[in-house]
Amino acid sequence: KLRNNVAAVELCFLRLLTALYRYDKNTYCLQRPLRCRLRPFTGRFIRPGYSAYLDFISLDSRPFEIASGVGFKQFIQMIYNAGRLSLNSRSIEISDFLPHPTPVSRKVDEIPYDFFNRNLDIHFCSVTICAIDSDFYLNSFCLCCKPYTLENQTTPNVRKFVDELLLEYGLSLNTNSLIVRDNEPKMIAALRGANRVGCSDHYNNKILEHSFTVSKSRCVEVVEAFDIIKNIVASFRRSHRQ
Repeated sequence: KLRNNVAAVELCFLRLLTALYRYDKNTYCLQRPLRCRLRPFTGRFIRPGYSAYLDFISLDSRPFEIASGVGFKQFIQMIYNAGRLSLNSRSIEISDFLPHPTPVSRKVDEIPYDFFNRNLDIHFCSVTICAIDSDFYLNSFCLCCKPYTLENQTTPNVRKFVDELLLEYGLSLNTNSLIVRDNEPKMIAALRGANRVGCSDHYNNKILEHSFTVSKSRCVEVVEAFDIIKNIVASFRRSHRQ
């Protein structure tokens, strides 16, 4: 199976390079027909490209089909064009071409998430599988994320939608499966009967709530950490005003 996946990657990558070459060649020739010096990609470049692409998939946990995506091709095309225009430079730092995650994330704050976001009146449901390996490391995999297509978000419909998602992958909620959910009443009712594991974020929130609201909580370290962070934030605010 792995061999077939590698072959699929090589085919996708070869098609990607071919598409980039043809596109760039046609554009370049139309602009300067007498000075078209582009040559086809040789095996000297393609083989290292295979290895780099496999490393990208393995290290970043990406699907093998990512090279066939339109957005991925457009991104690679932009990087390729930018690199071609920078050939006169001695060295090219690839990080200079990549946007910082912070400004990028600020531009997608309208994207809806979970069942209950109403910014664009589009709702999504995602299913994530978590497993602990022999080294006690938690591995998390997003199985799927699909638009919620049912007419309303009643408890039976939410459960029906989740069951249909799992059924596509031959899975189901049974006595051998454990689920992680929050304490929202609709989710409690929709997933009733399944083995539940509490959400760690909610547990941490309860611990912090206990530390800050109970006068004799004896959580000295938490209160001290909060006071230190509070002073740091106040200092940054004063510096900004100056």
